[in-house]
Amino acid sequence: MTKALLLGSVAALVVTACASLPVIADRPPFEFAFSPASDAFEVRLANPSAYERCIESESWPNSAGWIHFSSDIAFVDVDSERFPLRDRNVGYCPGGCEVVRIPPHGSVSANLPYTEFLGLSAPPPHSAKLILRPIETPCTR
Repeated sequence: MTKALLLGSVAALVVTACASLPVIADRPPFEFAFSPASDAFEVRLANPSAYERCIESESWPNSAGWIHFSSDIAFVDVDSERFPLRDRNVGYCPGGCEVVRIPPHGSVSANLPYTEFLGLSAPPPHSAKLILRPIETPCTR
């Protein structure tokens, strides 16, 4: 009887913990700025939430400013003309790649060189808008 009660309590605790996790529909806001000194967009992804958020590493710039096959998720819009980020094969991760973790009320930053956007002049005009759509994913331990 005690063993069954203990197992039931553990199961209820697990179900309660899982049920309290937030849904991914609440996406964090983006902030970006031109950085003429470095010839790149400086991109900052902020997490306004009180819980950790994660994005797929394949949808966030690596240290070189590359994103894995990214022309659909990263581009610059200049007066309705689209300049996609160059598609790059940044490799394969057996078993899946690591996620980019964003702590509660924290942020991550990266640079996207202007030269990586196909046909975009550097520096881009003031009317340029950076569109970046990282893919949020559940944070797993």
